[in-house]
Amino acid sequence: TKVKRFFEDFEYQAASWDKPRRVIAKIEWHPGELFPKVGFIVTNLPMEPDWVVRFYNQRGTAEQHIKEGKY
Repeated sequence: TKVKRFFEDFEYQAASWDKPRRVIAKIEWHPGELFPKVGFIVTNLPMEPDWVVRFYNQRGTAEQHIKEGKY
């Protein structure tokens, strides 16, 4: 069976923030797991939630390659 992925966005304001921020939640249900894996991204990008996650994942991958080149 496959991993089921869901994306949601909502506004959240932490006590230390001066204004609410947009938060993207990525929820993954893996076969046989009791609880989902959940990750959050705080962003100001106006794209659909799944596109925001894809954008940040690609950016993170690029940064890892840059980091590898420094050593």
